Amino acid sequence: AAGLRCDLVAARPVARGFERPLETLVDDDDWAYPIVRAVVGKQTLWMDTASAHAPFDFVPPMLAGVEGLVLDERLSRIRLPEADELERGHRKLAITVRLAPDGTYVAEGHETLTGLYAMSWRHVLVELTPDQRKNALDRLVQASLPGSGLEEVSFQNLESRRAPLTVRWRARGSGLTGEEEARLSVALSPENLSRATVHLATRTAPLLVSRSTDLEVEFTLIVPSVWRVETAPSSIQVDKSLVRYGREASLEGSTLRIQKRCALSVGLIAPEGYADWVEAARNVDRADRIELVLTRPPQ
Repeated sequence: AAGLRCDLVAARPVARGFERPLETLVDDDDWAYPIVRAVVGKQTLWMDTASAHAPFDFVPPMLAGVEGLVLDERLSRIRLPEADELERGHRKLAITVRLAPDGTYVAEGHETLTGLYAMSWRHVLVELTPDQRKNALDRLVQASLPGSGLEEVSFQNLESRRAPLTVRWRARGSGLTGEEEARLSVALSPENLSRATVHLATRTAPLLVSRSTDLEVEFTLIVPSVWRVETAPSSIQVDKSLVRYGREASLEGSTLRIQKRCALSVGLIAPEGYADWVEAARNVDRADRIELVLTRPPQ
């Protein structure tokens, strides 16, 4: 391509299971994912063939660190870059909720996606009509703010592979309001790891975690003077196996801020590590959902 020295490599995705010793023959069906390797001077570049929206020099998480078979005369076996050598990109979501005295609220969101995450969203969104895009975003907003309704949404750089994909939206909703107390249910762009991966009490075969995440969420709640947040939610840390998760919160006057960071890697969980994974997944899912209780300050 363009005068470069290129090879077509058939890679063995993580989904094919744990690797066997190199001297052991591997099933022909294992080499299931084609990817292009280009050499430019002393630099090796990778080009994913699965999506027109894939960034340049991109290795999908399912191929990070796996074996590849170079489709040349020698059929030599190589190792693709490890996950820590790759730039997967990120997803950053900022949500600001302004609560009114009657318990209704207006929420504004600003989302920035790069790398793998921008590619995934573009791959889906470019095929949708404007109304379908709005409906898809409405479901995502409701996952973070149950019962809310999306009013406006806009996209920037939807068809550009180089620039970050930016999404802005506005929604309205209401909490449950009583005479002395109000409640607001919030979910921090929930991972739903238990629903996606915990289907058995025990396992005899490895569990494939097929989704990767590099997510930062900043949630800000601005409360009117007729209400107050008594205490900020507690801090939570989870660091086990393929997931690293952190939640921190601070309360300054009438403003509550909650920050979440989650890094989830594609990989396999061995049967003997499944119990630890179940515990980690459930802890992450519990941390993602918060019930905020507001009270009326004394007059």
